[in-house]
Amino acid sequence: MLIDKKNYTRPQTMQESKYAKTHYSLGQISAKQGKLEEAITCYRTAIEIDPYFTEAYYYLANILVNQNQIEAAVTLSKKLIEIQPNLWQAHHNLGDILIKQENFSEAISAYRHAIELNPNSSRSYFKLAETSVKVGQLSQAINAYRKAISLDPNFADAYQYLGDALVDTDKKEEAIQLYKKAVEIKPQLWDVHHKLGNLLQEQEELEAADAAYNKSI
Repeated sequence: MLIDKKNYTRPQTMQESKYAKTHYSLGQISAKQGKLEEAITCYRTAIEIDPYFTEAYYYLANILVNQNQIEAAVTLSKKLIEIQPNLWQAHHNLGDILIKQENFSEAISAYRHAIELNPNSSRSYFKLAETSVKVGQLSQAINAYRKAISLDPNFADAYQYLGDALVDTDKKEEAIQLYKKAVEIKPQLWDVHHKLGNLLQEQEELEAADAAYNKSI
């Protein structure tokens, strides 16, 4: 449940709360059935009845993103943060939406807020790293990828993209080890096998390169 209980108050009657939850539940059903306009209406009604209904904001914002109504989704996500400023998922979700606007600097700020509230979120560190790469902050990205891996040693994509960042900074030997770890965890990463083959070929490790290329086919 998306609630920071320490800072949460819901200033309406039990009956209003019941109506809001009913509209929210109808929205959930409509969304699962692919009836997105109906879901939007239900979530909006839930919010009108209970302006503190955090889950309704969250799922409505995600539907609006899927309908390419990005500005409206950003507005909703910021409203959710006003209501629940200590809800780390809200900051993370805002970061994801801001990326779709290519508003990378604000997205980085959102992921940083998420991390401040939940330092154990490997996903927030990963997204911070990905976004940092987009703005050319490779050192920050490398540090964030490393943190994501320390929190989740089986995070195959983090190994892969950390490897990419290290290749860009000419640290190819470490990148080789990271690519090997990525495909050990997730053998179906065909492009990583190919990248690994390229680096091994550069290092004149031809048999290992050949093996890596064959696994990419």
